[in-house]
Amino acid sequence: MGWSELAQAVRTGAPVITDEPGARGEFFSMLVRCIFPPGYATATEAVNSLDRATRARIRKILDIGGGAAAWSIPFVEAIRSARAMVLDLPQVTLVAREYAAKFGVADRSGYIEGDLHQVISRTAPTI
Repeated sequence: MGWSELAQAVRTGAPVITDEPGARGEFFSMLVRCIFPPGYATATEAVNSLDRATRARIRKILDIGGGAAAWSIPFVEAIRSARAMVLDLPQVTLVAREYAAKFGVADRSGYIEGDLHQVISRTAPTI
């Protein structure tokens, strides 16, 4: 399962990530570790480019599908009054928790664990 099966997925049009319990979470928990460095660097540049007044307005960050929190961690690091909430699969939020602790922002980080589509459909207001 994974990138090694890309050719098969293209040929068949079928997904290589099955609906087996935990399969997607295992894959994405590995992936977010690999993509953390460039995301973190880009997010650090983004938060550093904000003027002081804009930074002062940022208090709460909702990082939907946040992975290892590569985007929310730099904002919480730079804005001491900010708090981040990361929504992702349970196996992935384990990685986000690890990175938040490593970067010293665990006390200002929270987590919503679950499949994005299920969490949103449970909590979204109906129109």
